[in-house]
Amino acid sequence: MDGFYGAGTFGSYVGYFPDFGMRLVPAVDSLNNTNGSVTIQMNVPSVKLYSDTVLVSAVISPTPGAGALNITYPSTNRLTSFPGSVPVRVSATGGVTAGVYTLTVTAAGPNGTPVHKRTATLYVSGTISGVGNNVNVVNQYELSQNYPNPFNPTTTIEYNLLLKGEVKLTVYDAVGKEVAKLDLGLQQAGKNSVVFNASTLGSGVYFYKLQSGEFTDTKKMFLLK
Repeated sequence: MDGFYGAGTFGSYVGYFPDFGMRLVPAVDSLNNTNGSVTIQMNVPSVKLYSDTVLVSAVISPTPGAGALNITYPSTNRLTSFPGSVPVRVSATGGVTAGVYTLTVTAAGPNGTPVHKRTATLYVSGTISGVGNNVNVVNQYELSQNYPNPFNPTTTIEYNLLLKGEVKLTVYDAVGKEVAKLDLGLQQAGKNSVVFNASTLGSGVYFYKLQSGEFTDTKKMFLLK
């Protein structure tokens, strides 16, 4: 008889253990190396038979050669209702060595299980204050005109990536001298953006060049202080 399991028969049984989902938003961000800060949300979008507390901890690697990247939890590092989120704030002090850092966030039950880990990439520099990605379908590479333009001292540069790839942004002055070089790392295909901070530069005409794979394009911008 269909659906009947009796003596001498074998059934298929599936066991479920209490668990929760986890993700970080955003997964890529950036901050100024002297006084910048970013907030990464540790989200628990759903649970499966789980009703206990989720404890959140975080570490950054590698350790900066100079300055410090400090981790705080503006509200709490505990989550007791679902769905929900815990904000994890990273702040730079003391002139952090420019580079790419990894924030590893761990979410675990009070007894250590279940446990999940996710990572976010942080770009630290004196000339950037934000990196964004909007994973939309684009049909070509494109570098857009910065805005606002003229600007003082920050401006947003948007660009489309047809394929996932390493991205570099180089800024030159009016005579072609390199004044800033940003290694933005591996970025997803789609609409991307970076906020350029020119607080250490003087007024004038500058050129910004974007490189990703075989794609290269350059545009002019005006810094007016």
